[in-house]
Amino acid sequence: MKILTVSAITLAALAGCASTPTPNEALTDARSRVATAQRDTSVTKLAPDELARATEALRVAEKAQTDHAKKGNIDHLSYLTVQRVAIAQETASSRSSQAITAGAAAERDRMRLAMRTAEADSANRQLAVSEASNAQKASALATADATNAQQANALAAADANAAASAMREQAIKDSNAAREASMQSQLDELNAKKTERGMVVTLGDVLFDTGRATVRHGASNNMAKLAAFFQRNPDRRASIEGYTDDVGSDA
Repeated sequence: MKILTVSAITLAALAGCASTPTPNEALTDARSRVATAQRDTSVTKLAPDELARATEALRVAEKAQTDHAKKGNIDHLSYLTVQRVAIAQETASSRSSQAITAGAAAERDRMRLAMRTAEADSANRQLAVSEASNAQKASALATADATNAQQANALAAADANAAASAMREQAIKDSNAAREASMQSQLDELNAKKTERGMVVTLGDVLFDTGRATVRHGASNNMAKLAAFFQRNPDRRASIEGYTDDVGSDA
């Protein structure tokens, strides 16, 4: 009876060990990165959707470990989780920088518009004074002189309106130029080259192991920057071209 009892305890212990998932370093690293991103207020505020996708990717990886999936599958799912965390962090950083740049540009445009508005107001006041003076003179002049004064006032008003319109157009051009400069700065950061097909970005550090179709971990930085560029410029479109090598199966 004692032998049976010991055997039952031993079997229970073995069963408990068999049901415990084997620790996985890639999954542990993914958990740590997700936790770090969740504690970062800039990520939670500026990239909540990207962080949610990273959290969901971690849940899928943890379920694979609980279901005793193959280590390769768990490693791949953990890798995807890490990439989504990187995208969330890069997105938050880019949106933060964009907000700072946009705020500075908006303040600069506001000051320019205020200056030009003040100049237009001054021109209008001068015109009003000129019109009053001309009206006083016209009352003392002959009919011919009064007619000439009215024509002069009409020309002055037209000139003032033209000047105000030119100021507004210049303000719009300055704002557009600032946006173009910001976009060009982003393209320069990605080493984009202008060709007949448009802007071409070569991700030179996106490499694959021979006979494999999985992008190496080191490629995530430029890919995340490129993703952030398209998020800031949703009207842009891209054509993706590339290959691994001719080693390995079609799969």
